[in-house]
Amino acid sequence: MSEWDEDTEVIHFYSTTTISQVDFQVGKLYRIKLENYILHEPPNFTLSTNWNKGVIPTSEILDARVINVQGKMIQVNAVGFDVNTNTQKTDTYSYLWLPKKSITILGVYKEDIK
Repeated sequence: MSEWDEDTEVIHFYSTTTISQVDFQVGKLYRIKLENYILHEPPNFTLSTNWNKGVIPTSEILDARVINVQGKMIQVNAVGFDVNTNTQKTDTYSYLWLPKKSITILGVYKEDIK
């Protein structure tokens, strides 16, 4: 459930899926949530440097199309998503590698979004 207070007009409820319940499939589009340590890398964490050419995502929620699966990592083309406005944001990521364990799947698209 999204955070709320007395001024909140919309509350979002999510049905999350653990990684063990879903095998990422190349070509499928997922709405995912990233763990905080992906957005705010701790010291000596090498994901952005070694895997993503220095790119660190800025959005916690992404619409991500899987383009490659290698062991415990997936590679995606993704765009940030704003759950409050239910719209895509302007931050985009091409060929972004993410550890499967850092991802919560919020949804799997049945068909492509336009």
